[in-house]
Amino acid sequence: MPHHSLKLIVIAAALAAGSVAMAQDNTPPREQRMNEALQTYRDGTARNPQPGPAARAEESMKRGARHAGDSVRHGAHRTGEAVKHGAQRTGQAIKHGAQKAGDAVGTGMEKTGDAVRRGGEKLKDKSAG
Repeated sequence: MPHHSLKLIVIAAALAAGSVAMAQDNTPPREQRMNEALQTYRDGTARNPQPGPAARAEESMKRGARHAGDSVRHGAHRTGEAVKHGAQRTGQAIKHGAQKAGDAVGTGMEKTGDAVRRGGEKLKDKSAG
């Protein structure tokens, strides 16, 4: 029995060595693989070139213009809100001032009426007395 096991091990080792040798025969040498990798890299670079200085500057200017536009839009919105708030406050102040003026006129008329009444009473007392 042990003799059969040894034969099987020897046969398996020979097959493994043969398959490794065949695999080595099918793989290209290192230099060829490196050349192929370099060529693939160069081809990829040609298909997807990096932008030059002019293209980068143009993109930077476009991005800056977008940011400036966003800032102007934001500032205009805030200014509009401030003007709206100021107009509301001014309207409230005018309303409050009108109420105070109305109250003052009413009080003044009331005081004038009281003074006229007192003056009338004094005249009445003088003429009766």
